[in-house]
Amino acid sequence: CENKDQLFNQFRSVDDNFSGRIPKDRWIKAMLSTLQTVADFVTPAQLDRLHSFWGLGDPVGYVRFLHRFQIRGPDQKDGAPDLMREVSRLRRQLIDVPSQSLERLLDPDGDRTVSRQEFMHFLPQFNI
Repeated sequence: CENKDQLFNQFRSVDDNFSGRIPKDRWIKAMLSTLQTVADFVTPAQLDRLHSFWGLGDPVGYVRFLHRFQIRGPDQKDGAPDLMREVSRLRRQLIDVPSQSLERLLDPDGDRTVSRQEFMHFLPQFNI
């Protein structure tokens, strides 16, 4: 999906509490505003049918919805790792780390603040 990042940004802009879920009517409006710039034949009725076909529910979990699509360049035959997949992988890694260990990794000097240097040292430990 060439417009995956644009869709995510559009969904996020109408997600008032950043929950990752938006009402169906906002999902349709966000889809229309993003996709009509590249495909002017997309209609609300078509999106409503796709919503039902995909079983998205109301509210729509837009992160999960977007996760089903892969970002590919015009000359790529295989799927490239996309941002959503990487964020999900990193989230799973962090969930598996006990909170005390995570605190020690983020704040090794124990001063209860994370400096930029400490944060930059932390990122490579999770392949970021």
